[in-house]
Amino acid sequence: MTGNSQRLTPLVIFTVIIAVISFFLKEVLHVWFVHTTWMYLILFLSLQAVVTLLIASLGTRQGGNQLILNYMLAVGLRFVLSVLVVYLVLKSNIGDTTLFVVNFFVLYFLYVAFEIYVLITNLRPNSEKRI
Repeated sequence: MTGNSQRLTPLVIFTVIIAVISFFLKEVLHVWFVHTTWMYLILFLSLQAVVTLLIASLGTRQGGNQLILNYMLAVGLRFVLSVLVVYLVLKSNIGDTTLFVVNFFVLYFLYVAFEIYVLITNLRPNSEKRI
């Protein structure tokens, strides 16, 4: 298994778990706190996470401080894209904008937390090899 697929496999599993939970909450339990655009939110944020992990993996291959620079670039890009998407969606007058924003940022922070967890678990074995 290549390095990129090792990083992407947990992300795919995480995305499937989030999607199943969201589907169950919205379509089975019919709860009010899941916005109707939940599937698009998950798709957008998972694609952002893929891009971020790929940019960070480029930094890992280059070594040195490049990982930190690449990861910070990816996080900045992710934040700007997220704010832009939220702004554009709010301008399009979808229903229940407050719920959309809350759902977006809950999912955003879940993906960021997961991404940090994956990077830490991948960096730990690399740092032990250098000692």
